[in-house]
Amino acid sequence: MRLSLVVPTYTVSPQLQEVTVACLKSFRPYVDEIIVCEDTNTYIRELHDLADIYITHPNMQLARNANLGWAAATGDYISEASADTTLIEGDPKLLCVPEKFNMPQVLRRNVTETCCYFVLSREMYQKYGIWEPYLKWKYTDTHLFNKYRPFMSMDHRVIIDTENASPGMFQRAKGPEE
Repeated sequence: MRLSLVVPTYTVSPQLQEVTVACLKSFRPYVDEIIVCEDTNTYIRELHDLADIYITHPNMQLARNANLGWAAATGDYISEASADTTLIEGDPKLLCVPEKFNMPQVLRRNVTETCCYFVLSREMYQKYGIWEPYLKWKYTDTHLFNKYRPFMSMDHRVIIDTENASPGMFQRAKGPEE
């Protein structure tokens, strides 16, 4: 079983580059493939060197940029991490469960649903898709949560941290039934 990691990023500052590098280094020992999708026209050698696939496509916005990474992924399971997410504990392959939209425990966030990091099978991705391409910022995509809600699961054996994230960045929009 192969696990791909997609990391859409917008590294316009040294601080953002630093947290993205930390993200990639924390996941590297556990994933079989890293795809970095850079949304600027700046080539960043360190990110390129850490990635198996490095896509630079400026001004795509986050959702469309992430979709490029999902399309390039070759794993049996595909995961996505926000660029400022760090793996703290556990093996992300524990989240590779058929027919599940699996998420880890998130430190310092009182959330049960988040887009900081998640894993799903290639079959589920091909069946349901991922981010709606018309969205500028993926974190407001209620369609994603609504279509995957019946499959959502959290596994506390894997822990991530989003301490570097800006407040409210990962709060999802409420669906119509909430």
